[in-house]
Amino acid sequence: MNERAIYPNWKKWILAHPPQQTELYELKFINTTKIKSFAFDRVDQHQVDGLLASLEGIFQRIMDQPWSSGGFQQKKLCDSMYIKAYQAWVVIVFYQPRKAKETVMIPVKKFIELKKKWPRKSIKLDELREVSGVQIVFI
Repeated sequence: MNERAIYPNWKKWILAHPPQQTELYELKFINTTKIKSFAFDRVDQHQVDGLLASLEGIFQRIMDQPWSSGGFQQKKLCDSMYIKAYQAWVVIVFYQPRKAKETVMIPVKKFIELKKKWPRKSIKLDELREVSGVQIVFI
């Protein structure tokens, strides 16, 4: 399983638990059979900046996709949008084959705080479970 394969699970969970207000998410995927901790630098600075900006309000133009030979494209919903998020999350999906995907939702401001103050450059799932302000869900 890879990061791309997680999105249907995430979509299903979100649709079953819709937020009351607008939220933005940056998903990251960890296969715990190969990697035991999440490196903070896997979330690029521009992604953190985008999540933070969404809390104040951001404008996003949706670019037209170039036509690919023989392929069909999903029609875009609109040309642009303005989003002001109530909450923005870094979402880390910890995956182990044949087990529920334990997913840690970290508010972006808490993520920045952890990255700055954590004694290491990465954090383990067990440690994240103990951090106040994060949410644990199973998808």
